Amino acid sequence: MIGMVFQHVNLISAKIVWQNVALPLKIAGLGTDKIQSRIDDALSLVGLTDRAAHYPSQLSGGQKQRVGIARALIHQPEILLCDEANSALDPDSTATVLDVLK
Repeated sequence: MIGMVFQHVNLISAKIVWQNVALPLKIAGLGTDKIQSRIDDALSLVGLTDRAAHYPSQLSGGQKQRVGIARALIHQPEILLCDEANSALDPDSTATVLDVLK
């Protein structure tokens, strides 16, 4: 399995962070228990457990990018492709995103 982190995250503005990350799993038909567990793990990995109920408009650029990373990691891919995942971020956000990717 391959995951992809895009330069422009393109989160769904009408859905909270939890729903944005859950979308690929819902499309894949996973059960609610598995979805909850994987989302908790992914949001914890990117340091956004406290933002699960926030809308994208309430997040900084770095936080949005970390949501995109969580969404890319949700299927537990063996390979993660990144298309300039930090190009539009300030230096502090860039460092955070790069740490998450490592």
